[in-house]
Amino acid sequence: MPSLERFTDSAAFAAAATPMLLRREAENCFFLGLLPGLTNPPKPLLLLVREDAGGPLAVATMTPARHMMMSAMPPAAVEALVDHVADQQVPLPGIQGGAGDASRFAELWSRRTGAIATPRMGLGIFQLTRLIPPPALAPGTARDATMDDVDLVAQWVDAFRAEVGDTFAVITSREVAEQRIAAGHLLLWEGAGQRRAMAAAVAPTPNGMRIGLVYTPREFRGRGYASAVVAALTKRLLDEGRRFCFLYTDLANPTSNRIYRRLGYEHVRDDRQILFETASAAAREGR
Repeated sequence: MPSLERFTDSAAFAAAATPMLLRREAENCFFLGLLPGLTNPPKPLLLLVREDAGGPLAVATMTPARHMMMSAMPPAAVEALVDHVADQQVPLPGIQGGAGDASRFAELWSRRTGAIATPRMGLGIFQLTRLIPPPALAPGTARDATMDDVDLVAQWVDAFRAEVGDTFAVITSREVAEQRIAAGHLLLWEGAGQRRAMAAAVAPTPNGMRIGLVYTPREFRGRGYASAVVAALTKRLLDEGRRFCFLYTDLANPTSNRIYRRLGYEHVRDDRQILFETASAAAREGR
């Protein structure tokens, strides 16, 4: 039976987990992007699943106020993870991982704790190694966002969060905008003197970087601005020497999935996000 180890030293966790995570870098881009920002004592819950022989098998992490993220793991490891988290009485708002793994975890968690599991969304993980330029770019150009853009970017981050149902935000949309602009790699697509779309690069991995916060206001959609800004950001990251670009997509949005595939992004894995609620809380809400 696999065993669980909880780490209180972030450097030790990174050293133990990184070689295993790198074997599937795209699939594990969330975890690899998380590791460089960990501090001691670590705020996230850091769990390493070990094989019977002691070697690293999988990881699970949970940032305060957010759901748990789990890497791919065999059924016995999922069971061991459920038992460990339940035995430690860890409050668990939800789980996200490979579609089959997350569903199995939710089934076992509900059986063990009585929690009510509600599927929230399906996500696709995509990876690109070679950009296919759009056949015709939308009119305009890409440029780096500056602090002069922070008010608009904050509004767009807020709108983006509302559309994807991000109910776990721990920092404000303005803070996100300020951090992403200060870090660089937040591009705006500007046409006819107006800012039309944005995309940001976040969470670098040893060989790649993840693209997120892709947003176009409703009045500008359907004109190719999202394709243009994602293509521009992807090209920049590859030109800077990264071997891969990654991104998550909402599987319920066929338009964005088509956009990314046309640019050369290839499907790696489907994730599922499932939220948990106690039976008493559901009863209070009338569910």
